[in-house]
Amino acid sequence: MKLYAFCELGRGGISDYAHDQANALADQGVDVVLYCAPALIEGRELRYDARPVLADPRVGKATGSKVVRQMALARSILANFQRLHRDLARLTPAHLLVHFSEYLAPLWAWRLKALRQAGWKVHTILHDPKREHVVGPEAWHRLSVEMALAQFDTIFVHTNERGDCPPSADVARIPYGIHAYPPPQKSRSEVRRELGIPEAVNLLTAFGFIRDNKNLDLVIDALKERPEFVLLVAGTEQGGGNKPISVYRERAEAVGVADRVIWRTRFHSQQEVADILSASDLSVQTYARSFRSSSAALGVTFNYRLPCLVSSGAASTRELIEGGGVGLWVEPDDSTAIADALARFLTDPPKPDWHRFTYENSWAMNATLVRRKLWGEAGLCRAVS
Repeated sequence: MKLYAFCELGRGGISDYAHDQANALADQGVDVVLYCAPALIEGRELRYDARPVLADPRVGKATGSKVVRQMALARSILANFQRLHRDLARLTPAHLLVHFSEYLAPLWAWRLKALRQAGWKVHTILHDPKREHVVGPEAWHRLSVEMALAQFDTIFVHTNERGDCPPSADVARIPYGIHAYPPPQKSRSEVRRELGIPEAVNLLTAFGFIRDNKNLDLVIDALKERPEFVLLVAGTEQGGGNKPISVYRERAEAVGVADRVIWRTRFHSQQEVADILSASDLSVQTYARSFRSSSAALGVTFNYRLPCLVSSGAASTRELIEGGGVGLWVEPDDSTAIADALARFLTDPPKPDWHRFTYENSWAMNATLVRRKLWGEAGLCRAVS
């Protein structure tokens, strides 16, 4: 069983996904070759064959004028698909799995089409079935989505929603696995001492990239109503037009909670994230309604059996939280709803069946369903109608 995979992003949730899924498939006997950006494999244990030859389109994106950034992004995307096409066209056709993006699809979709015509089976992981984030003119965006989605034999999703998938597309649901982060090296009390947080205080942690659609400002507003909580912000600015961290600091000052917000605004290693989450009481991932993708941060959170407070526009995320009983779901974009959820946490915290949840949402289950779908046991992978 031979599988080639393609992931352009070197850091972040999608790169974590590509790595963990590739390892899980390799554990089940699949010969995986992952085309990726060099940063994806840094410091990781690889059980697959990595080809770190792609250019991460996000690297350098935050520098220069908007036009310069867009040109650099376009060059990276087109060069990556050219490299993939050139390499695979020389090989015996097999399966190819790409992590979906529609950016510039009218300029590269023909390469995947050519591979399919040569005998390749081409599949994708569609993290956000509803492609509502418009880049460029609306007509170009819709054309890009249509052309990209038309290139795949199978579209894997994490929800019962088909979103923008064509009616004729073969859409199959698989779980979003729990990311394999390391165990904590520091005790809960040790981390709290370093942060200056008493053991009895409820610690909320918002970690990962800091960007507008995570609604950190609404969490800060909610703190005003809930003095029982302290918020730790552990992450770095996303850039790309998102509000800088200084705006959130000013918001905390304005609502009178600056003394209950701890800022650790830099990149954190997996080990640091492990220590922080293990010392926390609740992970906060309050995505806006406009965010309809899966959340890699939740996949990290669940690794430490930490309940979460979540909002999002993704039906798959709501199904995951409420169906698994692993956290508190709140309506998006509402600071009052966040404050009310924090009050519920104090009186009736989630009581998850972690054993069942981690089994049903494991990378092993993800890989099993992908493997069975691709190599002839399709009836065992649930279709999305």
